[in-house]
Amino acid sequence: MDVLCIGLAVCDLVARPVDASAFRRDSTRIDTLLMACGGDALNASAGMSALGLDVTLAARVGRDPMGDFLLSEMDRLGIRRDRVLVTNGVTTATSLVLVDASGERHFLYHGGANDRLALADLPLDRLSDFAVVHVGSAMALDGLDGPDLGRLFAAAKTAGCTTSLDVTWDASGRWLEKVADALPRVDVFLPNADEALRITGERDPVGMADFLHRRGVRLAAIKLGERGCYLSEAGEPPAGRLIPPVAPARVLDTTGAGDAFVAGFLAGLHRGLAPGDCALLGNAAASRCIGCLGALGGLPTLEGLVTAVEGSAENGRPAARRIREAFRKPGS
Repeated sequence: MDVLCIGLAVCDLVARPVDASAFRRDSTRIDTLLMACGGDALNASAGMSALGLDVTLAARVGRDPMGDFLLSEMDRLGIRRDRVLVTNGVTTATSLVLVDASGERHFLYHGGANDRLALADLPLDRLSDFAVVHVGSAMALDGLDGPDLGRLFAAAKTAGCTTSLDVTWDASGRWLEKVADALPRVDVFLPNADEALRITGERDPVGMADFLHRRGVRLAAIKLGERGCYLSEAGEPPAGRLIPPVAPARVLDTTGAGDAFVAGFLAGLHRGLAPGDCALLGNAAASRCIGCLGALGGLPTLEGLVTAVEGSAENGRPAARRIREAFRKPGS
């Protein structure tokens, strides 16, 4: 199997448009209310599955209607869910996603079953079955963050896996403490700029990446939103560069854009692409995502991403050709 993806599986209730003025009124009519899949790990799993990877999700859901919805969506999306635990006595993690007219969003999050995901739930004795072990929701995994996250990545490296880490917002403010044990064993780290600022204390992407390399991270891809991403490979000196965005036609909803980037990046890495092409593929997936409502409203297709890279990115045509060739190899 290609990827074990660990972390949040969330039922999103998406409302649009909503802004701060809603709290000054008794009632506000909205244009759209949508129930959808969410959570960093589930979103990234869906994106990688759409690009042809064999993905197993490890998560927890409650035994309730929202959990049933997520399980049925996992089946529809082609995600293996034999490592998704259905938990009695707690609700499925749920987010109210408030999206304003510009597409920016704010989450009201209830952790529920996700808060109970722990190291003991993971197939540590079977990690060698997977090429990549990705944790998609560090900072919001109360039962796994900290030393156990380090133990998971140590086991994954011993099993010969490529290790990958993405984080979400840390409401506790502990940031570096939650990932410090894992970073020396992380091959690919994919935070956004706000998260990297709080983990590293550095304010520019070059300083952020240098800090992460000193902690042991081999490859850092720092998501910069509309500016694309900053990609840096460890070495003496580190090799860092800005990878330009692949511009969308419009911005409807930024929910899940970072997870779409992760899916495109890891799919490219698994197919043997160089990191720069992986970042272009990730940028294209993020651009597709933000043109649709909901985290999975714009699931990628390979040809759609290749076409976007070809038409929008600097040196897009050679990159598009390399991406097509990588995905045409046996096993693609």
